[in-house]
Amino acid sequence: VRSRGLGDVYKRQLHMDGTGVVVANVDTGVDLLHPALLTRYHGYDPHGLHRHTCNWFDATGSGATYPVDGNGHGTHTMGTIVGGGGIGVAPGATWIAVRAFDSQGVAMESWLHAALQWVVDPGPGCTPPDVVSNSWGTSWGGVDVFRSDVQAMRAAGIFAPFSAGNSGPYSGSIGAPASYPEAFSVGAVTSGDVIASFSSRGPSTWYGSSLIKPEVSAPGVNVRSSLPGGAYGEGSGTSMAAPHAAGLAALLLQADPALTVSQLETVIKETAVSLGSPIPNNDYGWGRIDAYAAAAAVAHAGTVTGTVARAADGTPIAG
Repeated sequence: VRSRGLGDVYKRQLHMDGTGVVVANVDTGVDLLHPALLTRYHGYDPHGLHRHTCNWFDATGSGATYPVDGNGHGTHTMGTIVGGGGIGVAPGATWIAVRAFDSQGVAMESWLHAALQWVVDPGPGCTPPDVVSNSWGTSWGGVDVFRSDVQAMRAAGIFAPFSAGNSGPYSGSIGAPASYPEAFSVGAVTSGDVIASFSSRGPSTWYGSSLIKPEVSAPGVNVRSSLPGGAYGEGSGTSMAAPHAAGLAALLLQADPALTVSQLETVIKETAVSLGSPIPNNDYGWGRIDAYAAAAAVAHAGTVTGTVARAADGTPIAG
């Protein structure tokens, strides 16, 4: 398994510690000290006594006791979700992370199982994240080895978008876990809303069916984000698209924390900018995600009416 470089069973439980929406990624790790990410770490302490229990897990067995990233992929994807300085979709959220890929961007299946299980149950006294971004997968959509993990996250009320894969432009090239019926998959578009040539396409043919995939598309070409060592750089791939959807889900939960996984999926799909034909389709899904339209749909905004009057005598002011 390689990272992609080029639940409604229970209602979501609200965080009771006042820290708001928490996002995670399963990736190569995260550079904790990056200035765009440090203060957004869920375990951040302004005095430097950062809390890593419940907030970081190294599934590779390398023994890292705090967030590190020897590859850069995970730091880049996390920056797109919550990074400051204009790179993150939801900079008001906080992050935790799981390292399931080594410095070469390669993982063992056992590492990924352990990572996804930790996401659902980080340990005694720990709160699972609301959103988990997954910029990884296999090149063949028929691999079912991770399906129970995806089902468990959904059952726990965790929104978990997956990169569609970089095996396009061929029909049926969607990879797993993005191909699963329970998975919310994300393809990549250019800044001009054109499907990226590398972006994997549907349909997914699980059990002889023909599922339209991906669900949506998001920016995935020349995306600027954080890199280890305080650096910034551009990346292309459906790896860059999935964290945009994760960040959007975090925004929606900030607007309405009671949204379920199914509701998040519905809002993101139905407010997407329609691309391709018909809608949905196996290139763009429902279209390119639209954060403003999605947030407006769940913000429960009202309308203010009345008359602006002069304070002195209460007479209306024209216009």
